[in-house]
Amino acid sequence: MRSFLAIALSPQTRSVLTGLQRNLRAGRLVDPDNLHVTLAFLDDQPEDALGALHEELSLFRVPSFPLTLRGVGCFGGELPRLVYADVEMSDNLMALNREVSKAVRRAGITLKRRKFHPHVTLARLKPHNAPAVAPFLSSEATFHHDAGPVTSFVLYESILRPEGPTYHPLAEYDLV
Repeated sequence: MRSFLAIALSPQTRSVLTGLQRNLRAGRLVDPDNLHVTLAFLDDQPEDALGALHEELSLFRVPSFPLTLRGVGCFGGELPRLVYADVEMSDNLMALNREVSKAVRRAGITLKRRKFHPHVTLARLKPHNAPAVAPFLSSEATFHHDAGPVTSFVLYESILRPEGPTYHPLAEYDLV
């Protein structure tokens, strides 16, 4: 089962991000219902591994914290492949990511080594979309939104479809 762990965003924050997406004149926009902050991409996993992970995550005692979105960016250099809203790093967010990664490893799931760069993907791009990105990055450089408190995170199943992925929540884990 293709899956990932993420912070779900409130309807208000998704609405703000949808407004931001309207200013981007390129790429395939992420469906508002799919906007989230990924903590760990698990890729394809057997159900028993996800069961073990669920047991690990059910023991969590991580404090809730405020989430702030600040600025926009892209991944891919001169030929950007993805445009995102940046998530402001905090000690609590780093701690949550660290604890999630430990739980994933204890469940026997191997994560790809990547530096944690919290963000909300707004659009996926093709190479011909590159010229439209620079004006968006410039005009939205001062974007800022207080997304409210993070009180939980979610284990999602990701189903790939030609029209875009569909995410189904499998379990939610409360923060304290």
